[in-house]
Parts: sequence; C-alpha cells; structure tokens
Amino acid sequence: MATPAAPSETRVIGDPIVTTAETFLTSEYIEQTFEPSPLLGGAFRLSKMPGTPMGKSRFPWGDKGNHKTDDGREAWLPVAYGSSSNTADFSGGSFLNLNADDVGTAQRSDYANYTDAAAIYRTEANANSAPARRLDLFKERGKQMFRSLSAQMEGHLWGANADTAEGTQNQFVGIRTLISTGDTNTAWKLSRTTYSFHRNNNTTVSTDFASAGLSSMRAMWLNCSGNGGFDKPTCIGTTPTLFSAYEAELEEAHRLTSLKSADASPESVLYKGVPIFHTTNCLACAMYFLNLDYLWVVVPSGQEFETVHYDEKQFPNQAVKEAIRVFVRGTWGFGRMDRQGVIDGFTDSAI
Repeated sequence: MATPAAPSETRVIGDPIVTTAETFLTSEYIEQTFEPSPLLGGAFRLSKMPGTPMGKSRFPWGDKGNHKTDDGREAWLPVAYGSSSNTADFSGGSFLNLNADDVGTAQRSDYANYTDAAAIYRTEANANSAPARRLDLFKERGKQMFRSLSAQMEGHLWGANADTAEGTQNQFVGIRTLISTGDTNTAWKLSRTTYSFHRNNNTTVSTDFASAGLSSMRAMWLNCSGNGGFDKPTCIGTTPTLFSAYEAELEEAHRLTSLKSADASPESVLYKGVPIFHTTNCLACAMYFLNLDYLWVVVPSGQEFETVHYDEKQFPNQAVKEAIRVFVRGTWGFGRMDRQGVIDGFTDSAI
C-alpha cells in the first residue's frame, strides 16, 4: 500500500536487469494495482499513504483522507458515542457537573491479507536470454499479476464481506457492510443496533431512476451533508446502468458546437459539483454517496507491502527459473458513518 524502498537483498532476475526490475516493482506497482480500480485508487491517493503518488489525479474526490499505522494485531479507529453529561447553561453559583463520560474506545477490524505471484519458467528464460527481452517478459508478467490483484481487491471493497472471528480475516470488509442498506448490522465490530451514531444514511426506492432518481439524490445529499450542508459528499459511486440513467437526465438539451459537429451528451458527469463514477462491482440498482474526507486507510507497521524474490535454487524440483511474490496487508473504514449514504432498490434493467 505504501511504496516501500527497494528490498535490501536481491536474489533473482539476473544482474543486468535487476535494478530496472526493482524500480518497476517499487515505483510503478501503485499505478498497476490501484489505478484500474476507481475506489481503490482514489482511496489510497486520498489517504496520502507515504510514497503514494500525489500528483494530479484523475479522481478529484476530496483533499483530506487519513492514514494510520498500527502496531497491534488488528486495526483500531478511535470513536466516541453518546453525549456529554456536562453540557449545561448556568448563572451565578450554579452547581456544574464534572463527569468522565464513557466513550467507545475504538472501531476494530482485523487486517486483510492479499498475495499474488509471477514466475518465469526455465524454458522461457532460455528463449529470452537477452536482458532486455527477459525484462520485457518480467514486466508483462508483473502487470498481469498486479491487474489481477487489483481486480480482486476492488471486488472485495465493493462486496459484502463482514468482520470475521479474530485471526481469520483475509479480505477487506466490504462497502455493503460499512455503508449498509439496513441499520442493524455490525461493522468494525460495533453493533449499529446498540450504537446509532455508527449508522449510515439509507433510502430504499422501488421505482426506476427516471421517476424518482433525482429527488432521491437530493434527499440523500441533504442527509449526508450535515447541519447547514457544508460537509457534503466528495463523490458518488454507482452501477453503469444508473450512471447511464443519470446521464440521460442531462441529455435533453442537444447542442451544436459548430457547423461541423454536434454534442448530444455532457463532457463530464457531476452532481452538485462532485464526480459520479461507475463500476460493475457496485451493488445492483444502488448509488453510494461517499465523503472520503472521513476515509481511513490503516496498515500494519512495516508490513503493508512486501516483495519476496525466489530463484531456481528454491525450486529444485520445478521448471521455475525465477519468481516473485507480493504481499499486501491493511484495511479501510470511515470515521463518520453519518456522512455516508446509499440509495438502493432502483428497478432499472441492467445494460
């Protein structure tokens, strides 16, 4: 997750190409792994993880985000619940309360663990003995590895994975658990039945987008924006079907841009100035209002991204000449669930 320094020990990939290969792994993996995934890429850029490229991003989803490094066996996010019992107005010699109110010490979640590997067979190494050719082959295998890893993590981020028993967590807690279509589930080991502050906003509709989409979006925007409307969502994620339905609402005014061309659709799609993006991994018929200023990415200290190199000495009985394995550990969550929301139940047919 954070871009690490190159491993201190190099054991493979051949001397002529090892420096270039290491540079590829340690400087380009963030693009290879995170950029193909809109939510994953935006989340890790906004969290400002050390080493994350923070140049101009094509995802203008906010400017805060948070990251923290934990040394424990699980991730913790501090939270407070309830109200202070010391709040009062007073005059003269009124008696003033001074109580140490209970607080929720933390949201807790085990770290997710991901891995992938790429290898070059001995026959391939012999057929591509020139350093440049072996490097090209290695890079393509690496891109394939990172692309697959990105797809799996993106699917889990948008999924319904819940917290598991301690020591058994292997996947990210999914957005369908964090931003739920109900308010009685448990997320980050906090019950939303018990702790109402931990609930997100949710509206369920039972009609198509053309009938109630814009009015539902206006209501959800107000619910997520807080008192005064100043703490507004930073992006909206949805399905390709609902993205297309929203875009159709904007296309009534077809316009000529010159005598030689016409434009029948907007150049970019926003809602109240924030971007809308789509992904096939989103819950069907749903639209998520996200305030990523309250996003947290939590990683275990020094273990968020690890590369392990192998050579033929470690594969004496196999045809593998060289191999590399990557490990990614961490998790994500939100500090303010009341600033997040989901509309579900649209009846639009998938496109």
